[in-house]
Amino acid sequence: MAARHSGEPGELPESPQHKAWRRAREAAAEKIAALREELRGALSAATGLLDSESKADSEAWFKFSDRLQDICWDYASATYCLSEWPEPNDSAADIDRPAQGQRHRRETQRWHRR
Repeated sequence: MAARHSGEPGELPESPQHKAWRRAREAAAEKIAALREELRGALSAATGLLDSESKADSEAWFKFSDRLQDICWDYASATYCLSEWPEPNDSAADIDRPAQGQRHRRETQRWHRR
């Protein structure tokens, strides 16, 4: 009210879409290094399965593929938040559209359910 009487505009609160963008970016920045190490470990484990003398059976690979897919999904999400999701502005609504990887994941999940 005082700003209105003084003739100076007050500061507007942060928009919900910008707050969501900022929080996602901060969370991704905090987690990206750990996600990178988790992915490196998973890839090393995959190499171990490939190189094992006993050769892993299909069940081991199916279980591993679920783990690897989850790790890759988390890493891709963090990467998107850090470097690909444009900062929203007030000129247009910030509407999520499925990225190609999201579409692929839904198709993969549907295939696994068969």
